[in-house]
Amino acid sequence: MPFGEADTRAKLIDPARRNYGSSRHEAMRYDADVKFYTFEIVIEKEEEDEGYLAHSPTLPGCFSNGKTTEVARKNIREAIQQHVASLLAHGQPVPQHEKLVHVEELTVGIP
Repeated sequence: MPFGEADTRAKLIDPARRNYGSSRHEAMRYDADVKFYTFEIVIEKEEEDEGYLAHSPTLPGCFSNGKTTEVARKNIREAIQQHVASLLAHGQPVPQHEKLVHVEELTVGIP
């Protein structure tokens, strides 16, 4: 399968919330139908609101928000899941290039 394309049976899930069932065999079968995608996300304080804006540089136009960073993260996960599901449903490739290498806060002093 070419890079960036996914199996049409793929489902996006939060790996931390998998329900593996009662046996190891069920877990292996469950994972066989799942395609995992990784996206960078950015969460920023909204300028004119009390909340936070979240977006993924890898998926232009895919964004969400929330009153807290945790809610913004949950909401962008759902937005990304819906965005990727739509791409797959329309036969579009899912971008998987890693644009961001490192993000950090930098403080500089200017005399």
